[in-house]
Amino acid sequence: MSEGKKTKKTKGPIRFEAIIPVAVIIGLLIAYFTFLFDSNLRLGLELAGTYTHGAEINIASVKTSFTEPSIEIHNIQITDKNKPTRNIFQVGQVRLALLWDALLRMKVVVPEASIENIQALAPRKSPGRVLPKEEVQGTKLAQVEDAVVNQTKEDYEGNVLGDIANLVDGANPSDQLKKIESELKASGKIKELEKVLKEKEIEWKKRLDTLPSGSDFKKLEARFRKLKFNSKNPIQFAKDLDEANKILKEADKKVKTISQTGKDLDKDLKTTDQSFKEIEKMVQQDIKDIQTRLKIPEINSSEFSKKLFGKIIAEKLGSYAKYIEMSREYMPPKKTKEEKQEARGDFLPQKRGEGRNIHFPITKGYPLFWLQKAKISSEVSENNEYSGNITGEITHISTAPSAIKNPAHIKVSGNFPKQNIQGFILNAVIDHRTTDPKETVDLRVASYPVGSQKLSNSKDVTFNITDSKGQLAMSAIQTKSGVNMKIKNYFNSVEYEVDAQSSLVKEILQGVAKDVHRISVQADATGTWSRLSWHIKSNLGDAITQAFKKQVDKKIQEAKAKIHNMVNQRIAGEKKKLQAELDKIKGQVNNEVKSKKAEVDKAKAQVKNELDKKKKESAAPVKDLKKEGKKLLKGLGF
Repeated sequence: MSEGKKTKKTKGPIRFEAIIPVAVIIGLLIAYFTFLFDSNLRLGLELAGTYTHGAEINIASVKTSFTEPSIEIHNIQITDKNKPTRNIFQVGQVRLALLWDALLRMKVVVPEASIENIQALAPRKSPGRVLPKEEVQGTKLAQVEDAVVNQTKEDYEGNVLGDIANLVDGANPSDQLKKIESELKASGKIKELEKVLKEKEIEWKKRLDTLPSGSDFKKLEARFRKLKFNSKNPIQFAKDLDEANKILKEADKKVKTISQTGKDLDKDLKTTDQSFKEIEKMVQQDIKDIQTRLKIPEINSSEFSKKLFGKIIAEKLGSYAKYIEMSREYMPPKKTKEEKQEARGDFLPQKRGEGRNIHFPITKGYPLFWLQKAKISSEVSENNEYSGNITGEITHISTAPSAIKNPAHIKVSGNFPKQNIQGFILNAVIDHRTTDPKETVDLRVASYPVGSQKLSNSKDVTFNITDSKGQLAMSAIQTKSGVNMKIKNYFNSVEYEVDAQSSLVKEILQGVAKDVHRISVQADATGTWSRLSWHIKSNLGDAITQAFKKQVDKKIQEAKAKIHNMVNQRIAGEKKKLQAELDKIKGQVNNEVKSKKAEVDKAKAQVKNELDKKKKESAAPVKDLKKEGKKLLKGLGF
């Protein structure tokens, strides 16, 4: 071996050049999960919760353990969107025990969890941030919530008391009526009909000018008189008879032309009469539209209750709706054959950068997430007066409900003594195991503080609930076909804020407030979240209706009478003029047709009589001619 050559060392079983990078990677992972993972998880949970709820959610700390797999979440604060200085709920601790078997499969299965120390309406150290409308407007959950609330914007604005107050106080709609006159539908229809009638008048004049006249029939009569009907010349007699028949056919044709003109006129008149009926309907619609525009309310107890309480109920239901829809998003029900077929269409080439979520059915193993059981417990303590005596259980929350035997079930009950919340019971079943998902919710609260509620949103009238104790019973079922919901809400020991510009209105509302100390509101809703059909009944609506009815009915009738007179006065002149124009055209055409028809009938009768006469005169000579012919033939031996 030469001196320049180095001997190659034999490698041992340990690859030291690979150990160092692997050790660095493992070290970095250990460092991340030791120092950063918990804080990143906490921030992620806060962000997701905030955008779902629409207001700030804070978490004090998150602690994970891999030796004994578990997650602990401490001090969860959920901001009240309507009052950011307090939390709707605050949870002291949530502990989740995890399965190693599932974690090794990249799944999260929680066989047991505990939720402890629940507080309600606890004050915050600093006001929570409520997300602006435009920041969450595009999200699916926000759209569901808005779909429920937006239905009340036009129908249940809360201005009904202000509208009635204007009538009771003697507001005169005359000025507004003058502005609306030019927009009447009936007026526009009359102008349109006037134009049509003018066109018809020109058309009928042209048709009448082309109708057969008396001179046409005199010409036919002159042609007839030229015929000789000479019986001694049988050939000429036959020609004259044929010509006479032609003359009669021409006369009949002219008669038919005139008769058809009369029928066409009748048809046009029927169409015009129908247009007049449409004008009458439009007059009634104009009256109704003006009533709506001037906000003349109908004194109807059911509609009144809707306007008083519809928006309040819808705002609360909007929050419930988005969480029910969220359950369908993250706990998807089993797909039908059609939905599976449609899903296969997702496997088409897509633009670069766009992704899709593909959910594969679970035949064995675990869902991606499965909370098998969580116990809820909380007790009031001297150290924390906002805590409640709460017990409950949450079972089988999963991202693949069809792979689990039991439906998801949430059952919570208890009291919050400090907040005067008594008899709270929630029982919810979320069954997404089949192709027909179903959610049922039953919520009852024996007593809770209502707080202030605005019943009138008008500069003319202030009528609000400043304080009361509520009682709630709500049941809801949602299936593929839609939602069916029943709500019974009672307000006890009600205190009101009453004020009005009109002393009469103020006196009426103060009388109602004095008599109604307990308000009952019963609401039924069916349909979809974006299109709910409401029926709301309230004893407060009944009481206000009765109190205002005598005063308001009188004013409403006065206002309606003014509207009716205004519309009729505006339309009457045009309608009368239009009717006169129609009658004029009708009279002219009818007279012309009758006159022409009379001339035709007269001329035709003269021609027919003359022809009959000629036929009789020629009948005897022809008979004698035949007789003589027969004698001649007989004499010749035939």
